[in-house]
Amino acid sequence: SDYRPTWLPDGYTESTIIDSIGSTVTIIYTNAEGQMLTFRYTCSPDEIDWFVDIEQAQIKSTTINGNPAEILIAVDANNANGIMWTVDNERAYYISAFLSESELIQMADSVQQIK
Repeated sequence: SDYRPTWLPDGYTESTIIDSIGSTVTIIYTNAEGQMLTFRYTCSPDEIDWFVDIEQAQIKSTTINGNPAEILIAVDANNANGIMWTVDNERAYYISAFLSESELIQMADSVQQIK
């Protein structure tokens, strides 16, 4: 199954799809300023413990469509913020972007299975 956010912040377009190692898929979006937004997911529970590319972050708990989620707010403004969540311990998602908490949640809430 493929998944995509159905809401994107203004100006971002899909630029690259990386079918990375195993069953993890990474999709990169960019905007006119060259900022990257990364959406990553896996449908393999064994791969849920991915690296998250934020080293120093303040972690806040939230929920995405009723599922537990963690928002990672980067300490350094030059680093992107992130949000990660799992669904039924079967799928895991991660978004990394220079977005506010509310935008990260809005984007995460919009993720749907596509054909």
